[in-house]
Amino acid sequence: MAARRWRSDPALLWLAGVSLVLLGELAMPGTKLFLAGPGFTCIVVALVRAPRMTEPGIGMRVMFLLGEYSYGLYLAHALSIQLVLVYLPASLWSQPVAVFAGMIGVGLGVGILAGSIDVALYGVLKNRIDHWSRRRLAASAWAGAC
Repeated sequence: MAARRWRSDPALLWLAGVSLVLLGELAMPGTKLFLAGPGFTCIVVALVRAPRMTEPGIGMRVMFLLGEYSYGLYLAHALSIQLVLVYLPASLWSQPVAVFAGMIGVGLGVGILAGSIDVALYGVLKNRIDHWSRRRLAASAWAGAC
């Protein structure tokens, strides 16, 4: 019965995934890849199995914004991690939690900034294309009427 609950409860899967990822960060360097992969798999499965958020609230808004900014997060995360690795003081290298928190914090900060710029530029570009296509369509309709 306990095994069935473990497989069906998204919160337990999410907790297991986060635990594996953090354990991979804190463990020996060679085990990181072997723990992070299954950890992120558990997180993704938990998110897929989670009940849908239909109530408007802060959780729904945060998830919506992360979805909107996901392309910017994707583009900026590698650069952010490299920045942390280059500019992190040597005294913090012995604290893997600080390194991990720095990577996540800088990655999210730079990614959200890049994502908001991406969304704004997309809006401007979409409005220009829509305006241009309406003008073009009106011009062709007028030319066809003559």
